[in-house]
Amino acid sequence: MENQQSTKSQIDLTDIFEAQRYQITGSELDAVLKTYGLTQKEFGEAIGKSRVTVCRMINQGEKIKLRYSQILEKAVGSHIYTMIILQHREKKAKRLEQAIKSRGLQMEAERLKKEKKEDARLKKLGMTQLPSK
Repeated sequence: MENQQSTKSQIDLTDIFEAQRYQITGSELDAVLKTYGLTQKEFGEAIGKSRVTVCRMINQGEKIKLRYSQILEKAVGSHIYTMIILQHREKKAKRLEQAIKSRGLQMEAERLKKEKKEDARLKKLGMTQLPSK
């Protein structure tokens, strides 16, 4: 039963990736080009665009057109394309997770700082704060 759920989870993740396989951003395009060693000019020639256009695609950060993603995959190979895209997305998810944790810690530190200021203010007024329930 547990193996079936594990297999089902893997299939679900595969389905999700397949649905998003060609929905790559400019930064993902850049990661594939750099990792594979393909220049912007070479990729531009493969898709019938200039190096400047490829540079713009990378810098705008928007989704790349389906046909360009498919050409990129064909140029570098399906396995390499998939591996680089997955690694890039995992790194991005980890950075986001760290940013969220960092923000949570920052908010907690600010809350404690305010609480400490309030305690000092009350102490100065000769009052003590009642313990929280």
